[in-house]
Amino acid sequence: MNTNSARPHFWPRGSKLTVMAALLVASTQAFSWSTVILHPSSYARSRAHGTDSSTQAGFSETTAGFRHGGIWSGTAASWVDVNPSGARSSTLWTVSGGKQVGEAQVQTSTGYAVHAGLWSGTAGSFVDLNPTANGSSMAFGMDGNQQVGTASSSTVTFGASLWMGTASSWVDLHPTSATGSTARAVHAGVQVGEATVGGVLSASLWTGTKASWANLNPTGATGSSLWDVHGSIQAGWARIGGQTHAGKWTGTAASFIDLNPTGATSSVAYSTHGGFVVGEALIGTSRKASFWSGGASTWDDLHAYLPTGFTSSEARAIWIDSTTITIAGFGWNSTNLREEAVIWTKPVPEPATLVTAVIGMGALGRRRRWRSRARSSG
Repeated sequence: MNTNSARPHFWPRGSKLTVMAALLVASTQAFSWSTVILHPSSYARSRAHGTDSSTQAGFSETTAGFRHGGIWSGTAASWVDVNPSGARSSTLWTVSGGKQVGEAQVQTSTGYAVHAGLWSGTAGSFVDLNPTANGSSMAFGMDGNQQVGTASSSTVTFGASLWMGTASSWVDLHPTSATGSTARAVHAGVQVGEATVGGVLSASLWTGTKASWANLNPTGATGSSLWDVHGSIQAGWARIGGQTHAGKWTGTAASFIDLNPTGATSSVAYSTHGGFVVGEALIGTSRKASFWSGGASTWDDLHAYLPTGFTSSEARAIWIDSTTITIAGFGWNSTNLREEAVIWTKPVPEPATLVTAVIGMGALGRRRRWRSRARSSG
């Protein structure tokens, strides 16, 4: 996002942002975050990895230590266990359009193996995406009819993979020069993730084929990875000066923007939507769920809005619709001694409220410029 010191930062000169996008950025500072703990009481721990406007996806772990993939619809009581029949364990990573992706540890002729899967909200809807009779796979992201992840084959231990709803639709995205790769997210036909090339884990981007692979590792970074993509923005991390820094890209290695906030020894960006980014930052000894509305200086500490007793947290996914910003993640509850799935929400203001906020911001800018002229003339 371009900034101009003579104007409010959310509406810069020459910006191509729409009026609604500009107003939405302004609104992130006008309303406080609310939190809901999603943890189902009969489970030992839980995590929320993905969200859309109405559904969250992740897992809850049984007291016997097995993960069960499942979904919520905004409350702990809404939990639905989608662990497939016969599966030892499962995890969901992303939810979109009534479907979810992840992996399940299923029984095969040679024992148990981890297979990428596609669900439609129930245990019985599980579709096994594993592309080979032997081997394993995992799915991390989806958009429309595309799912992405990683799979083992006869030539690579794990290679970036693309599916269109069935195991037989599998497309190998693994770059020829890489020793390992993973696709973590997809949006509008663009896939992102990482590939290990020349011994360096490198942020990577594809457009549907192995040959389309592009290396987005920033100059000077000793490693990087992309975890999400939405529109023209990719979110992830890069290792800068020996530290992991959250960052965002716009399609090239040179476009990398460092989001590591002041005071953080490390940070990671996991998700992006509507120009916003969420993840985590290590402040002191505590991991804090994090939200960025622009550059590093726009960092907001989501952890501060959690109930007393939470000592660390991560924000894993963000979704914005016409009324609400929803962020899914989890935190460590030191009172209950367990990880608990959580969502943060903030309303998108009504247009009249937004216009009032923008007028106020404009007036503030005019007052600041008047005071500056007054001081210089004095």
